[in-house]
Amino acid sequence: MSTASVGVAAPVGDTTASTASSPPSAGTVFNITVNVAAPSFAPTAAPVAAPATKQCSKRKGSWRCANRFPADDPRKTCPHHRKKSNDFMKSSKGKVVAERKRKKNKKEIAKSDAKYKSKNKKQIAKSGAEYRTAHKKQIAESDAAYRTAHKKQIAKSDAAYDRTPAGRASQKKTDARLIRHLDKSMRKMVRDTPNAGATPLSRGLFVSDADAQAHFRSTFAPWMTSENHGAHRRGAPYKTKWQVGHLLPKAIFDPSLIADVDHCFSRRNLIAQDARENQEQRDSLALSDAQLLALQPLWPAAASGELGALKALFARVAKARAEAAEDEEDEEASSDGEEEDEDEEDEEASSDGEEEDEDEEDEDEEDEDESSDDDEM
Repeated sequence: MSTASVGVAAPVGDTTASTASSPPSAGTVFNITVNVAAPSFAPTAAPVAAPATKQCSKRKGSWRCANRFPADDPRKTCPHHRKKSNDFMKSSKGKVVAERKRKKNKKEIAKSDAKYKSKNKKQIAKSGAEYRTAHKKQIAESDAAYRTAHKKQIAKSDAAYDRTPAGRASQKKTDARLIRHLDKSMRKMVRDTPNAGATPLSRGLFVSDADAQAHFRSTFAPWMTSENHGAHRRGAPYKTKWQVGHLLPKAIFDPSLIADVDHCFSRRNLIAQDARENQEQRDSLALSDAQLLALQPLWPAAASGELGALKALFARVAKARAEAAEDEEDEEASSDGEEEDEDEEDEEASSDGEEEDEDEEDEDEEDEDESSDDDEM
């Protein structure tokens, strides 16, 4: 409640005083108190709109499910009928029905799947990679069990493929990769393990294993020793392990040219390199022009003695690697969670005719090196 005073002015010169018993004169000043009640407004909350819903689309004849669920849910049926449908598809009868539908609509399903995979390629690849990482051991065990259970069928299938033009071409390409054999042999020389086949010794690139080991020791950084040679483990810090490094990476040499192979494995091109640095550089161009010119006697034949042509080889390799990575991503997206790139150790544990009885360090390093081509600058 508020109070207001109202004053009425008396004429100038009027000295008459008013009293409670006498009526007011013309010039009297009145003090009037007026009590005014302040209005009160109670705030009212705005009505909350009910969330939008939609009706389940499950029908049977004239009947339709009355259940409702959030309208922003992209699915058409309510949780109750989705559960019923999932339970049915897991039953033996549901599996028969599903298989019958797949056979009947095989082309349409394949077309729809291809469209979905093309549209969601990155998400599928990411999901597949996460699944394989989280279930690596289970997948390896499952694959090994499958290969063991179907050993004869796999051998028969492989033999049939080897007789095809594509199989013969693949085998020829593998056999022609002298660089790969020499790379593997070089690692054995460094570890002083038994060695055979095409080796740097057979090529006359080193006199003996001791000669190769002495060469790498001469390129050691202060932290390197003969004992910390090995594969890089993901997440391991720098200066933990060292590997055989190539100043001019293997990828720019032509494996079908003996001169290129010898240049690649020349002692001038080989160094002891930090394993993590090795994996990060791969076959990128990390040398200055002056350093490249100092190695000119070892340039691949395709460079034709020109610095620009040599650099173009690096660019070509980088482009090929990017395309291969994209193709691999496409394959992963369509693999439906199946393992495609198995660890070499897992393959050796169950495959026939492949190298066995190698120590764990050798297997790990070969797996790491082959995945990155062990190319460094």
